Amino acid sequence: MIFLYLNPKKPISFPISSMGIGNTFLWHSGHCDSSSVVLTPQWLQLCESEVPAVNATLRHAMKHRENLIIIGRNCQPTVAALQGMADFADNSDVDPMIMFAAPRDDSGPVTGLPLPRPSSAIDDSLRRLTRLLPRHTYVPRLFPSCVLIKPAFLKEIGLLDEVYGTWSTAMDDLSLRANAFGFRAIMLNHIYIHSESTDTVAADENLLMERYPEAESTLQQYLASARRTAETLVCRLVSPERRIIAFDFSYFSTGHDGTNEAGIKLLRAAASVWIDYDIAVIASPDVWKAHKLEDIPNLSRLEPGDTSAQAFAIIRMGQPWRGEELPPIFRCAPVVTFFMLDTIGYDCLYNAAQVPGLDDVWSFVASFADGVFTQSHFTLKRLEERLHFDGRCRRVVTHHSLDVDDYGHPSPEEGTYILVIGNHFKHKFVTPTVNKLADLFPDRSFVAVGYAAECSRPNVICVTSGQMDDATFFALYDKALCVVFPSTYEGFGFPILHALARGKVVYARCSALYDELKQSVRYGENLRQFTDSDDLVRQMARHDAYNFVYNNIYSCIDIDGWKRSAIDIISTIKYCAHNIEYEKIVERLRWCALFTNNIA
Repeated sequence: MIFLYLNPKKPISFPISSMGIGNTFLWHSGHCDSSSVVLTPQWLQLCESEVPAVNATLRHAMKHRENLIIIGRNCQPTVAALQGMADFADNSDVDPMIMFAAPRDDSGPVTGLPLPRPSSAIDDSLRRLTRLLPRHTYVPRLFPSCVLIKPAFLKEIGLLDEVYGTWSTAMDDLSLRANAFGFRAIMLNHIYIHSESTDTVAADENLLMERYPEAESTLQQYLASARRTAETLVCRLVSPERRIIAFDFSYFSTGHDGTNEAGIKLLRAAASVWIDYDIAVIASPDVWKAHKLEDIPNLSRLEPGDTSAQAFAIIRMGQPWRGEELPPIFRCAPVVTFFMLDTIGYDCLYNAAQVPGLDDVWSFVASFADGVFTQSHFTLKRLEERLHFDGRCRRVVTHHSLDVDDYGHPSPEEGTYILVIGNHFKHKFVTPTVNKLADLFPDRSFVAVGYAAECSRPNVICVTSGQMDDATFFALYDKALCVVFPSTYEGFGFPILHALARGKVVYARCSALYDELKQSVRYGENLRQFTDSDDLVRQMARHDAYNFVYNNIYSCIDIDGWKRSAIDIISTIKYCAHNIEYEKIVERLRWCALFTNNIA
């Protein structure tokens, strides 16, 4: 192995003898021809004419059948880095079509890593990074500050063209020339050197583009590739800088609904307990303002679709519905998790038919998400029955808060109507339930949230769901005699907790979900389950239909449930980050590209 050092003014910071591998350093002074290259055990220095000097050294290497490592003038190599490059060259298993290899560095457009410049923490970050990246990566161009050359084939294709003003551009030309014969350049991902950027000569760049018109397009394709993007993402896992975790509220509405409520309450809890992380929310300006997110301390807003933010992890609050939603999520952070709330939109075919490819979207999440959260064992089981989850996808049940104090306090107002709560979707069963109750109890008043159309019955007031602010929405509970929640399927059931918090009896359809939740809910005995509409009518005809019981028969009560859930989530994110796989990130980014192409 021959080493050529190109800095005539700054000596290498370690003695040659410390290499310990019997290699030769070359020193040049004077004229740059083959006869002027001499062996010396001294510090290496070279004259200003780089390209002829490199060529002279290459001739020497070819003559003696030695590989050559060129150390640029802006490099700060270490013994370990040079030793690693030498060991790679001596490895008999190396692809014979690899002719050029460069270590990772600080500033190269290809070889550079998006890590902070040299600091006390950089070495630890690099050690952790070697666990994630493959040993080497094939690249179209190098722009090296330090490079290994295997010169055996140079006799056939020629040396550096001395028309170029810098050796790095001449090296770029040589590698592109060699590539026409199938020889490749690689980056050595487990070897890192500190280096400063080098100036380029405009005339050199113009000549290079004239000779190799494909060079720029292939470079841009590589820089936009899944593999390159994955490198950027995994670097966020090891960076010593403070990390950002982003909540994805990009599809949230400005009004009140269950998904919005869950996301915002979880966000507020996370802001109070995730003290080691910065928190951001991906949301439109309207959503940010409507839900008063600016009131949460130290919270920043990210624009939906913006993948330039340096997020460490992302939590999508709610399941995605369309293929175009996936690429921005998976390109945003190395750790990607989803809070899958229910399966009803997947199961109701009239609804699923409006979003073609929904099965592919959810299958993608099951295959490539690092973590999936559900708010009940009931919901997780339904998802696992419908989807094939990858073994590395961590599935975690973390109930939303079951502490009724997190949802309100007993109402001081006397109830005047029966509140039937839901929305316009058919599975909420609001319209048929209201019609039946209003007809059978004509002396009662009803407020129906989510009635499908204007109701002609004089004892029914219809309220459009999803368009009320929080204050208006919760006031409906305060003035209710009781609450009816007739939905045929739920993933959790916020109306139950809103009703119990305000001292209102709540009627809900029999479900294993509610059996699961009520064991941890204070005043859970006031949740009365019915089998069908006739059973609901019979129960509401009883004399104690609205009598709320404040005796609690359950002993396992949730306290500070939103903080508990936030702790569950951050623990899962840490686990996922520790077990991340670079190639898995590459694969999911490639599939994201296919989603994007299909949409286009």
